[in-house]
Amino acid sequence: MGIQVIKWSLLCTLLSSCAALQQEKELYREAAFCTCLNLNLNRVDTTFASGSIDVSASMILMNESVNPQVFHEVIEYTDSVTSEVYQNMSHTTSVAGEGSHFVPLSCLRFYNSKGLKKYIKARMKADAPFDPDTWTSKS
Repeated sequence: MGIQVIKWSLLCTLLSSCAALQQEKELYREAAFCTCLNLNLNRVDTTFASGSIDVSASMILMNESVNPQVFHEVIEYTDSVTSEVYQNMSHTTSVAGEGSHFVPLSCLRFYNSKGLKKYIKARMKADAPFDPDTWTSKS
């Protein structure tokens, strides 16, 4: 009977730990999405944030249990991978008219990308090597 209690206790601890890791990964992905939107909407329309500053990603860092180093690496990665999303709008403009863009859709696709998920997983592993050439938003 005592061994069963220990097994159940270990199982519960393991499941709790897995759930916490999944939650942390999700927070990094949310921060990446917010960063992608903020950076690219400001680049599409410089009046977008006129007089205001979006602090969504910063709120995740300040209010959640995330590793600040990993958080900053995810933000830098997001900026490097999505920095030209706003420039890839020529087809949209010709179809939907001047001023049209698909920044939210592009950022949502980035949020759901295997590349972002792989990057976050690798950054959360302290000893994992990182090769920036192997991570793309299309992965």
